Amino acid sequence: MKEAHLYGAETKRYLYDWITVYPDEHGNYELPENSTWERPIREDGSAFILPVFVDGEWQEGGVAPEPTPPQPSDEDLLGQALAEEKMKSLELQQSTDELGRQLAEEKLKNLAKDEILQQQELSIQAIGQELTLMKYDKLISEGSK
Repeated sequence: MKEAHLYGAETKRYLYDWITVYPDEHGNYELPENSTWERPIREDGSAFILPVFVDGEWQEGGVAPEPTPPQPSDEDLLGQALAEEKMKSLELQQSTDELGRQLAEEKLKNLAKDEILQQQELSIQAIGQELTLMKYDKLISEGSK
């Protein structure tokens, strides 16, 4: 058995594939179309970057193309969108929690102010009652003279 290395019919570029060819009943090997028995390597054993089969031998066909970054798949894009949405949701929740905390602090301050005002009002009422009693006592003491 032999390996036949395949190349493109029009471009003559190596297809990076080979097929195993078995001998016929007479022990002869038939080379498939667009293939060669020669391996696409240089004489020194190094590899070609883009092997091309020209005039019965492998030659360098050019330089390797610049690698391009892989495009994200739909799943990647969806996962990224979901992660961004989750982050926005968490930020909104944190903002809401902070506003709720601020509102609770304001309510507590207002309650404390209301309590102080109530205590002051009660104190004023108590002072007013004491003044009234003092005036009443004074009138009584003056009237009894």
